[in-house]
Amino acid sequence: MECFGHLLRRKKPPLVTRYSVWLMGRRCYFSSEKARRELGWESRIGYEEGIEGAVRWCLDNAAC
Repeated sequence: MECFGHLLRRKKPPLVTRYSVWLMGRRCYFSSEKARRELGWESRIGYEEGIEGAVRWCLDNAAC
């Protein structure tokens, strides 16, 4: 999409870029240590259960 955008001299950025593909394909992990330390927060569910619930929620709430 980037190449076509450059060839056609479009001013709008393409919907998909090499950077966006890189971002989607990389693994990202965030620490909850600061929330635990400063707020006393503790997770009530594990990673696997959380991912399963998030996917279920997204599928149930997808706009058709």
